[in-house]
Amino acid sequence: MRVLVTGAGGFVGRHLVARLTEKGNDVVPVPREWFGGPPRPGSAVPAHGVATSLWRGCDAVVHLAGLIPRGGALDEADVLRVNVEGTRRIAQAAVDLAIPRIVFVSTASVHGSGGVTPLVETDPIAPANLYARSKALAETAFWEALGPARASGVVLRPTPIFGDGGHGPVALLTKLARLPVPLPFASVGGHRSIISIDSVVDILELCLTGPHSGTFLIANDEPLRAGDIIAATRQGLGRSPMLFDLPEALLAGAARLAGRAGQWEAMTQPFLVNTDRIKRETGWQAGPTSRQRLRAMSAAGGS
Repeated sequence: MRVLVTGAGGFVGRHLVARLTEKGNDVVPVPREWFGGPPRPGSAVPAHGVATSLWRGCDAVVHLAGLIPRGGALDEADVLRVNVEGTRRIAQAAVDLAIPRIVFVSTASVHGSGGVTPLVETDPIAPANLYARSKALAETAFWEALGPARASGVVLRPTPIFGDGGHGPVALLTKLARLPVPLPFASVGGHRSIISIDSVVDILELCLTGPHSGTFLIANDEPLRAGDIIAATRQGLGRSPMLFDLPEALLAGAARLAGRAGQWEAMTQPFLVNTDRIKRETGWQAGPTSRQRLRAMSAAGGS
């Protein structure tokens, strides 16, 4: 199978390319300037037109690339141009070239900040930040570009992804877990759905080779609290959890003073998703739980 991958050098992209290559597939990485991103230094790839000879003969496209605004470093117009219009261009090129399968990785955060009731795919779209809003708009652009070819498309909405080389709230907690000190997270925050990078790659493979289409929320079984993530990581390292309690308001205040209010919310606010649809329609089996995968990852030396 010949698969074109945008964002091949990113966290998910590196793992997907390695898996596809290992299984004998031909992977075509797409430079980011082809979908509106800033060119890499020294790049000689033209910034116009995505329908090039490299696309011809492809069996599928996986669109992973996008801009993540952190700390106000990116202009809103740039984020929307790359994440929304870039997605439209990629989808339109796939349609123009009659590529039979295109998978777009969005985010579960298009549904907002979540809560204690598990989200389903038909719940309202209510993005709470620029990145989530750009992904919600990108989903609309994706389906608009596919038009009558909707049956060729899949949109995945992952919860926070963890694994070797990952970033984000779970990576921060696993990094904290490696410190040889007790931590005040024994009963902090609500349960959050998360997903391992191996599970994401498994699902991408399934979507590339199966007839499935539509939008799917994805997560591993067993949502965890921040303290659970730390405890599982330490258990994988052969250590005790070493967790204790402090008032949650005190910890939240400290996070605000440190300019980390957003990260604190991402680690502690309840966010649950229902994965019945992807299991029912694709046959995906979730396998080991989030806790089991965290233990195995830390035991193997992953981050």
